[in-house]
Amino acid sequence: RLERKLRQMKGIYHLNQVKLEYNLDVLRQLDVENSTLRSLQKRKINRFRTTLELLKDKMAKQEAKFQEEKQSLESELERVVGQFQETRDRMRLLMRSSAERFRQVWIVNEEFYYNFITLNPDDPHFYLFLYSNFIASDAQLHQEVPAGLDRERGI
Repeated sequence: RLERKLRQMKGIYHLNQVKLEYNLDVLRQLDVENSTLRSLQKRKINRFRTTLELLKDKMAKQEAKFQEEKQSLESELERVVGQFQETRDRMRLLMRSSAERFRQVWIVNEEFYYNFITLNPDDPHFYLFLYSNFIASDAQLHQEVPAGLDRERGI
């Protein structure tokens, strides 16, 4: 009986030893596979890090370019706004001077036509009055027009 028990124990021992060796072989194969996968994963991670760094550099360059373009557009906007305000101010000045000039011409014309209506064409001073008003108006126009142009140009 003891011998049988001993053989049985040897058989169980041998079976367990075979199982353990098999499991050890399986674990060694899994370890080799895992090592291979780990090295592949490390290579992928390194490749992704390189790509990430390249993309970060590219993004930084684009941000710098966009910032420069933004500055350029802001300065262009400032310049255009300044030109607009200057043009608007000139337009207002021109409108005021034109309105004032129109009022002055209107008053002169009113005086001229009032005097023209009140004078008699048979009066010897009538033609002298017409001629002197024509000469005075012509002289006044030749003096004021260049001065007005200089004012509009800012000279």
